[in-house]
Amino acid sequence: MRKPKVWRYFILEAVALLLLSALLGLGVNHFRADGLRLDGKSTQQKSEPATSPQITFVTPAEAMQLASDTEALFVDVRDSLEYADGHISGAVHLPYSAVRDNPDPLRIILYCSGPECTMAENYAHHLLDDGIQILVMPQGISGWFAAGGLVEAGK
Repeated sequence: MRKPKVWRYFILEAVALLLLSALLGLGVNHFRADGLRLDGKSTQQKSEPATSPQITFVTPAEAMQLASDTEALFVDVRDSLEYADGHISGAVHLPYSAVRDNPDPLRIILYCSGPECTMAENYAHHLLDDGIQILVMPQGISGWFAAGGLVEAGK
């Protein structure tokens, strides 16, 4: 009588474990309120966000108007190399702590590279926790430039 090959049982067990794990993961995902969509449709809106209760979103044109009418501080939240390549004229590249500890509260307008970049909004949430009024320009420097805003290079 021949002995069954051990590797066949191993493969069968591995496949069974894989299928069981996949079914369990799909079941958990189905019942979670924040589960992933499996139909390929995004739950995030690509349209322009209006205003959330805490963060005000502005267009490049609105940001330009604020910059000319009031004291506004533009903060570039991209990395230092991107900032050096080009940034909004007069914008500063500051670490979070420098903005948070500013004793003279201004309107702070945060931006990053463009609509797909979420660093400005993430940065804003941290500042909001400290009670600072925040405006976010989600179109970023690409939207600013497209709207005719001035851009300068260097530190």
